[in-house]
Amino acid sequence: MWEAYVVAAEEGVALLVSLYILATHPPHQHEAYASPYAFRTPPSGFKRLFHVFCIVYFTLVQTVDIVHSHGHCVFFYTTWNYVAQIFFWCWSLADRKGVSRLRLVLFDVLFPVSIFVVIVVWGILLPMAMHTHEEALLLNWVSFSQHGINTVLLLVDGLWSDSRAVAWSTGALSVLWPLIYCIFAWIVHNASAQGFWPYPFLAIDHPDAPLWYLMLVLGQVLIFWFTWGIASMRVRAASHKRVDTEALTQLLDVTA
Repeated sequence: MWEAYVVAAEEGVALLVSLYILATHPPHQHEAYASPYAFRTPPSGFKRLFHVFCIVYFTLVQTVDIVHSHGHCVFFYTTWNYVAQIFFWCWSLADRKGVSRLRLVLFDVLFPVSIFVVIVVWGILLPMAMHTHEEALLLNWVSFSQHGINTVLLLVDGLWSDSRAVAWSTGALSVLWPLIYCIFAWIVHNASAQGFWPYPFLAIDHPDAPLWYLMLVLGQVLIFWFTWGIASMRVRAASHKRVDTEALTQLLDVTA
């Protein structure tokens, strides 16, 4: 069981580093969420209707999943993220002025995590399911909604919003969230008479378990930094556009 000790060490280090970053650099206090590039215009009526649609659609999908799985879906990371996304949509609708920093932090956690889930499901779990002829578990409208459509809708919401920076320390939350789920999965495994693992690659009694866990942590970090980079590019583009607009306005004032 040396694998279990190595995995525990990996997760422990990641957990301590994440908590240290959050304690010393709280994301919601970072200037990125009060950046002058974040225009924070109140959401339009169409965007509020979009939020209502997302609330209804996501709630319907999750309800169907709970009914069809007899509640067993709560053991899976997909459900954890999907429920968190429902909460985000409700918060977005309630945030009439669009100025809640914590809501922005939540989005910056959920979006890269959602991308990560999409990659894992279709790049790892689907081939595994096809090998055992169980692909029907993933190739259905509920799965498509939870592992793809939801990510697209989050992307739409992000692009629909004003450009803004993302605090680098928010990445610690993106890592901490799956770490908490891993601890939950271990508890479920130990409490299950059959030794149930929600996902096969979480089993810690295989020689490749340390590599799996390391890849999962690093993968989440890389995806967060990818989204962080995209957000930074949007801010720079908005900054250049603003400078060009101000320069043109001054030129027109001079020539008028």
